[in-house]
Amino acid sequence: MNFFFDNNLPPRLARSLSCLSKPDGHTVIPLTDKYLRNKPDIEWINALSQENEDWVIISGDINITRKKHEKAAWEESGLTAFFLMKGWNNIDFWDMSWKLTKWWPTIVNQAVRIQPGTGFLVPVSGNKFTPFFSN
Repeated sequence: MNFFFDNNLPPRLARSLSCLSKPDGHTVIPLTDKYLRNKPDIEWINALSQENEDWVIISGDINITRKKHEKAAWEESGLTAFFLMKGWNNIDFWDMSWKLTKWWPTIVNQAVRIQPGTGFLVPVSGNKFTPFFSN
């Protein structure tokens, strides 16, 4: 399975998780390894959805779930997504890294089990996702 970190998450965190996930057959890439840094959300969402890959979005931009056009693009894409809830952007890199690494096995297990097109909200603390959307 392929995981895609949007531009609101540190690329080096995506690369670290990719190294940790490689033995399990998963890849994690940041947006900047595939597209220009300023590529609009709607464009990269549409581009990913056109590929013959099982992409799962990990997004630090909760606004994708609120902005009408971005939300519609994501819902129409059929891509699975995990949106980091409010609070993730208020912690420093190292706290974000250990918290997301702790969440990572749960995110991967959920992504493998669910139907594509499902979305979840991931709290900065706690141990349960909030379902957001399901195709």
